[in-house]
Amino acid sequence: MTEFVSTAVQGGVAYLTLTRPQALNALSLDMIRAITAALEQWESDPAVHAVVVAGAGGKAFCAGGDIRWFHQAYHANDPLLDQFFVEEYALNHLIHRYRKPYIALMDGVVMGGGMGISQGARLRIVTDRTKMAMPETNIGLFPDVGGGWFLARTPGHIGEYLGLTGVVIHAADALFAKLADAYLPANAMAELAASLQAQVFENGDAVLAHIATLTDQHAAACDPATSQLAQQ
Repeated sequence: MTEFVSTAVQGGVAYLTLTRPQALNALSLDMIRAITAALEQWESDPAVHAVVVAGAGGKAFCAGGDIRWFHQAYHANDPLLDQFFVEEYALNHLIHRYRKPYIALMDGVVMGGGMGISQGARLRIVTDRTKMAMPETNIGLFPDVGGGWFLARTPGHIGEYLGLTGVVIHAADALFAKLADAYLPANAMAELAASLQAQVFENGDAVLAHIATLTDQHAAACDPATSQLAQQ
């Protein structure tokens, strides 16, 4: 494991946390490799029924790839720059096809590569701190990390709008655009973690059902109909 990815297994649930808050949990190649190795191991581990992925620090789930490293690697003609994208996209594909429930706690900044490691989740939870975007157009790149798939599945022309503008959206917008499945206030995240860790689960459906008991309590607090996207 890299120093920026922590893992734990408890009560049938595997927990993966990005621990690079000083960089808004931006992904390095080592982090991508660590996440991939953990997910591959857990997928075949009968003691693991579901995976919960989160970002440390309270400001970001994951702000995307490490742009500063990209810049340095490009100017140094570092062959690992191409390898980064090869392995990042393979990880995105793994998550979309993961055989066990993969649950993304999308608290804080969720952009670019952060969308790549969350949009394939069985359950995508947003909070009042969620700031979601596919801002690749701002650096002259297309919406990658599976963006052509998940943006195309938003209602109407929302996906085109998000991909072309890189605009930042929030929780109600994400729910309206079907880029999230449920809402929790940020101050309930600790309660969710504690309640999960206090249980022993027999299967993945039990994990999802347990989380739903908490998210259902807060569903009325974030109405997709109030989304700015719904008003346009």
